[in-house]
Parts: sequence; structure tokens; C-alpha cells
Amino acid sequence: MKEFIRGQKSKLADLTPQTTIEVGVQFGFQTSQTVDISCFGVDANNQLSDDRYFVFYNQKQSPEGAVRMLGPQGGDTERFAVDLSRLPPSIRRLVFVATLDSGGTMAQVTRGHLQVLAGGQPVGVFRFAGADFGQEKATIIAEIYFKDGWRFGAVGQGFEGGLSALLKQFGGEEVAAPSPPTPAPSPVASPPPPPPPPAPAPAAPSVSLNKVTLEKKGEKQAVSLKKGGGFQPIHINLNWEDPSKSQKKGFWGLVGGGGGRSCARPRPGVYVPPGRWAFECDTAPR
Repeated sequence: MKEFIRGQKSKLADLTPQTTIEVGVQFGFQTSQTVDISCFGVDANNQLSDDRYFVFYNQKQSPEGAVRMLGPQGGDTERFAVDLSRLPPSIRRLVFVATLDSGGTMAQVTRGHLQVLAGGQPVGVFRFAGADFGQEKATIIAEIYFKDGWRFGAVGQGFEGGLSALLKQFGGEEVAAPSPPTPAPSPVASPPPPPPPPAPAPAAPSVSLNKVTLEKKGEKQAVSLKKGGGFQPIHINLNWEDPSKSQKKGFWGLVGGGGGRSCARPRPGVYVPPGRWAFECDTAPR
């Protein structure tokens, strides 16, 4: 197995005659860090002209399967399966990169390597550590490129600007994650409908303005409110007899009590209830 240092290059054929290989990458940190390891397939102008060849955690293989992510294997943080014979002519370089998406830097790396495996065996390795970096948040670890045949190169170039700066190196740009949609404003509670008008009070029983009669059925009573100018005269037809011819008998005799008194006419100004009589009598004896 051949050991590489930063900047060193070699023909791939000097490592293995195979074009189907694996590339394993390992990272260790002083503290817990999250590292994303990816592979860019770029064209002859070193440009990421076809983003289908950006193989990373959200796109785990290229269209024809020439580059595939295998996940952690054999102590490597990430491993890739590469079939160089299946790459289209437009892809002339495979760039293996790492980025930190936490607050750490590459200076915190305790140990790291990128190894090339053929037939399951390592044939070349590039080792690195935090002392090789400063405040970089992304790095190009190594690359496999085509120049009169496929070659391998150990790079170890860091980028303080992280993934955005690294993508810019290859003519790409980082697409910001879409911001969450603005929540719809909370519906304003409609004011409660006004209470229904109170039911109208039951109508009071109608008052009849007709006269109230106290007359009992079958009875008729006439009440006269006419003011009289005095008592109406009572007309009495009297027949007189000569007292010498007979005793005082008859009506006036009875009235006079037979005492020889003569009553000539009713006494004026005296109310005479029905059935009674009042007369002015001559009380002188006869």
C-alpha cells in the first residue's frame, strides 16, 4: 500500500489495474462533530456542470451508478463504490470533499484518512490531522482525475467559507434551505352574534271600554237621576159627606183618627215614601 502526502499524485494504474475500486474516508474529532462527505463529478473545465453527479447524503448515486455511496464500512466514516468505466466522457474528475455542518473546524480533527481499495484491499492512503488545517470548515481531501489515463492525487485543501466556498471553486452554489412557509394569520374570532331580541311580553288582555252593566238578567231597574223641582203633587179624589148626616167615616175619617180634625191637603215639602201619606191637618176641634 502506497502512502501519500499532501499534493502528491500518482497514476491509478500504479496502484491497481482495476477500474472498479472503492474509496473510503475516515474522520475523528476531539469533540462530537457532524461531518458530511461527498463526491463531485466535474467536467474538463473543472466545473460542476451536471448536478446529477453531485453524490451526497440526499443523492446517493450518479445517474448510471458509476459513483455510489455505501455508508460506513470497515472503520471508515463513509465509503464510495466507483466504476470508472461507466462514467460518461463529460465527467473528467471525481473530487472527494468533507464539510462540517456544526460549529467545529478542521483543526479539531484528531485523525483522518482517505484510502483507495481494490478487491477489498487498500492500495493507497492519504493521512491527515488537525495540525494540517486551521479554521477551515470544508476541505478537498483527494481526487481521481483523467489525464492520459486515470490518476490519483492527495489534495488536503481547506476552505474557511465552508460548503459555499467549496462549491464556488467548481462553479456551483449552495442553495439555501427554503424557509418554512409563513403561517397563515390566525383567524380573528368573529364577534359573537348579538343575542336575539327578547321575546315580546305577552299582550296584556284588552280592556273593553264598553259600559259595565250591573243589571241582572231578568231584572230591570230604572234609576232616575233627574233632579226634581220639588215633590210632584199627589192627586187624590175625595168624596165628602155631610158630617151631620153621618159619623166620620171613610178615608179622611180614618186619617183624622175620628177626632174631629180635618185634613185638607198634603203637607208641602215633605217626602212621602211609597205607602205613606203626610197631610196638613186642621187640628182645631170642630
